[in-house]
Amino acid sequence: MAKPRKPSTKAFRGQGKWEPQPNDAINLATLRWYALTIDRLLIQIYCTDRSRQPEMQAILDKALKELYRHGKGIAVGDDGCPEGQRLCSDGFCAPMCMFE
Repeated sequence: MAKPRKPSTKAFRGQGKWEPQPNDAINLATLRWYALTIDRLLIQIYCTDRSRQPEMQAILDKALKELYRHGKGIAVGDDGCPEGQRLCSDGFCAPMCMFE
């Protein structure tokens, strides 16, 4: 039996405009804290033991793939992105689309 197909990004377009929520700032600050902590730890680990660079890169590769996997298909269309953002071909809202 064939697996059901996931809807494409186009299926989600026009489902509504992005609206800010009261807790957006604290949630984004929390995500930024995680990103900066990861950055700091990577630098500290590399400075302590350069030989671990391949391990650190493998961890980051896995994390990025997982983040992309969780973000696919959630975009709501060009007019659904926050002000100053646009919908990129990868299905994410961003201020500038890379490689397009």
